Amino acid sequence: MSGMEQERFEVRLAIDIRSSREKVWRALTDWQQLNGWLSDKADVDLPAGRFKLCGNRLPDSPCDGTDKFSLAGYEDGSRLELNWQFRGGNTGLSFQLSGDGDACCVELAHTDVPRRGETEVTMIEYWQWVLLALRGYCETGSRPGIFEFGAEQQTGQLEVGIDIAAERETVYNILASSDGLKGIFGGEGPEVELREGGKYSYGWGPNEGPTKVISFKPNELIHTDWYHGTDPETFITWKLSGSGGRTRLTLVHSGFPNEAQKHDYEAGWFHFLVELRELAEGNSDRKVEVLARPDGWAI
Repeated sequence: MSGMEQERFEVRLAIDIRSSREKVWRALTDWQQLNGWLSDKADVDLPAGRFKLCGNRLPDSPCDGTDKFSLAGYEDGSRLELNWQFRGGNTGLSFQLSGDGDACCVELAHTDVPRRGETEVTMIEYWQWVLLALRGYCETGSRPGIFEFGAEQQTGQLEVGIDIAAERETVYNILASSDGLKGIFGGEGPEVELREGGKYSYGWGPNEGPTKVISFKPNELIHTDWYHGTDPETFITWKLSGSGGRTRLTLVHSGFPNEAQKHDYEAGWFHFLVELRELAEGNSDRKVEVLARPDGWAI
């Protein structure tokens, strides 16, 4: 590879959806439905060769009059192929649908993806969020959370939130138990002592994550410290609201000494909110399957 050529990668993922292939196809190709779960402004007419998307749920694709997406080809009801101008390069995006009855498998491929910048979201995570949102939309008709790019944040803190189809007590108990924290964060030996000053650890090791409970209110909030390497101490607050089997979970990460530092966390925290949502809604055994990806976090 010459010094002028940019290294490129591929990611492929698959998900099973408990909906008919026809319903999933409409969610991917009907402009009104796309605006219901993914885009802010879609303009789609497959026979006319038109497929345009934009919005703050799509990275590098604001609604500024620039057409980043175009139709490359399709097989009605089974395969959609798109071109996407992403990170300054031409990338390919495809959705392959298979299955019968109320069972559909969607395989997504994103090809020729340029290496990401340090603060850019990883496409492995992003496409998992998209496929989970597609599944939620097709199975329940709801608009599940996808990370919103460019959202305004207060100085010195960031805030991310997600809606969960579970009782507030269920969500709180996940955050208030070591088994729940392990299910979200995957650490070894997380600890929870739910009292002021009590241990609270994700099990990530020294100087990584929280160490203690600062304050808490059952079914409403948990406030902890936060450490990452040699960075200054910051703080995490989990806030819960809602009723009737619906919970709004908001994470506030505060105390950042500079604005650049907090942007490294934004997409990462959303990833863990999605993990918690899937656990609370009983979908932890229905994960997105990663079929191909580069080593590390190149994309």
